[in-house]
Amino acid sequence: MKARNAPISRTRAALALAATGALAVAGLTGAAAADSDTPAARPAGVDPGRLVSAAPAATAAAGQAPAAVAKAAVDYWTPSRMRSAIPVDGAGQAGTAAGTSDVSTKATVIYHKPHRTVGKVFFTGYEAGSWANYVCSASTVPGSKRNVVLTAGHCVHGINGTKSTWHRNWVYVPAYESGKAPYGKWAAERFWAWSRYTQRTTSQGSLDYDYAFVNVWRTTSGRGVSSYTGNNGLLWNKQTSWRTLAWGYPAQSPYTGAKPYTCSTVTKRDTTYYTGRQLVIPCKFVGGASGGPWLWRSSAGNWYAYGVNSTADRKLRTWSPFFNGYVKSLWDYANKYAPQR
Repeated sequence: MKARNAPISRTRAALALAATGALAVAGLTGAAAADSDTPAARPAGVDPGRLVSAAPAATAAAGQAPAAVAKAAVDYWTPSRMRSAIPVDGAGQAGTAAGTSDVSTKATVIYHKPHRTVGKVFFTGYEAGSWANYVCSASTVPGSKRNVVLTAGHCVHGINGTKSTWHRNWVYVPAYESGKAPYGKWAAERFWAWSRYTQRTTSQGSLDYDYAFVNVWRTTSGRGVSSYTGNNGLLWNKQTSWRTLAWGYPAQSPYTGAKPYTCSTVTKRDTTYYTGRQLVIPCKFVGGASGGPWLWRSSAGNWYAYGVNSTADRKLRTWSPFFNGYVKSLWDYANKYAPQR
């Protein structure tokens, strides 16, 4: 979990999107209210330099089959490496949030039986001047090839000083618990994040864009992870006060990262921090829970993601970027330009 420090002066992204709506499982759809952005035409294609950062998670060596690339990432994660991987921020870091939100009641973080649409992430990242093995959380969302995973931006991309890097050996493990991987391990094939996040110049970055989508490798028969686990829906440009079930695999004391935990509470919009485009919950998640989804349950019983664990502070609070049209547009890229193998 990224730690909150002093406020960072930021400028709204120049890009505005005319995308509102809800995408759901089981064919359920819904209307969504637009936010205050001025609609504009979506870019015609991927532009890594200005708008979208997209990168292959691994590159095949000469003559190496795609399946071998995925296998190499999966094989890297021995039981010993999985046990010893640490939260991306390292142990013991914390910060103080700027301003005060109206969240005053603490909600309880409790163990939850693993669910197939939520899992743990393992990767090698460049932090504190060297490469090391880290953990985050993630979840499956709808995808044209059933291979799209939602997580936090800092769970796919890191920065340390002047070195900006995509993470390596990235593997998603649905329903992980105590070393068990009932739905297998799924290696990343391509990362998707806004350049407003990946081209940041400080470790905090532009937190309004601290989310990412990942295309994971499909099986040799073309089946994606969601073919086996199902997926949550995806919401954007909806209201800011929701009953949510926030998920994650916290891996700092008193937690070990071996089990999933949830926090049931109500979200609020925090207008006191940065641009005001953040949601906050009174849940004390710690490192390792980053990237875990904030889920809302519809009256039909379907679950939708509309946030991710991004940052936390010492005051028992956890934040997520507000999911607006930028999220929908990035999700579109992850589908339209997903690898065709």
